[in-house]
Amino acid sequence: MKGHLTDEILALHAANDLSWWAAFRARRHLANCEICRLALAEFSESRQALRDAANELPPTVNWDLLAQEMHANIRVGLEASECVAPRIPPPERLGWRPAVVIASVMMVVATGWYLSMSRLTPKPFASVQSSSASIELTPAGVELRQGNHGFALLNPRANTVTYSVGAQDAQAQYVDLDTGQVTIAKVSLE
Repeated sequence: MKGHLTDEILALHAANDLSWWAAFRARRHLANCEICRLALAEFSESRQALRDAANELPPTVNWDLLAQEMHANIRVGLEASECVAPRIPPPERLGWRPAVVIASVMMVVATGWYLSMSRLTPKPFASVQSSSASIELTPAGVELRQGNHGFALLNPRANTVTYSVGAQDAQAQYVDLDTGQVTIAKVSLE
């Protein structure tokens, strides 16, 4: 647990009103934190002082009458609030069916997008070929292909890429937006 326990957690722990998991975590923290243990002791002392003060209440208090008055006051307050502001009915719940329909449509759209993206390959604007290999310049970068194997030098986050093609080589120059440095990728056929 990071930091110290909050006053709310310490007060609930002193009254044994935490859930078992929260109480477990609080006990683990208290085992290693002197500051929180002192604060817990203060909460426990305050709790005991309130219990002692409650025992000193005058015996002439009619608790049943006091409870009836509180109940009547609460009812009067609720009825008065209904007179002042009309009650607005809660909005109707749509249920689970629209959520299933929306989730299904989103799944179909996502699957279609994924399948269409996996089929897209950048079209080369220039290429250099020899009998065993080829170099292609695409918007993604410089690609070297030899049979079923390939190698690509990608242009990540570059605004302007300058390409040049020779008889046996291809080159791409760009400014990297992250570092601000010029990168030159040159691939030659042998």
